[in-house]
Amino acid sequence: MAADAASPGAGPPLHGGPPPPPAESPLQAVSALLAELPGLVTDRIELFKLEVGAAGAALVRIALMVVAAAFVGATTWLALWAALAGALMWLGLHWALALLAVAAANAVAAVLALRHARAQLQALQMRATRRHLFSLSPSTSPRDALAERPAAAAAVAREPQP
Repeated sequence: MAADAASPGAGPPLHGGPPPPPAESPLQAVSALLAELPGLVTDRIELFKLEVGAAGAALVRIALMVVAAAFVGATTWLALWAALAGALMWLGLHWALALLAVAAANAVAAVLALRHARAQLQALQMRATRRHLFSLSPSTSPRDALAERPAAAAAVAREPQP
């Protein structure tokens, strides 16, 4: 049994041996934390720097892939319209009229896309947010400001114009 008490991992000896280390005081703990703080901040800054560099490289790769996809998409678009023009000429339409039909179809598509983009400009104005930020009553919540939008429009429409 005495051999069991002296074996490693059997626990502290019952009699004698080194005393346990004294507990750290709060002042010592704060002092140790302050001593480690510069290293912790430096490590986090280094990690941030590495991740920003990796994110920047990824952003460049993404931008290059978007440019490549746009180029491939544009050449595909041109090939499809060239095939349509060829089909119109095969059906007996003069080449000038076939190209004019392709150009007109592309112009209509461009006008429709621009109209849609112009309609989306309303969303960029963020009227409810601006009204909420510049309102006289700061207690109005954003949800209330958005809910007031139709009522405010109706009230403005009813006001007499000078």
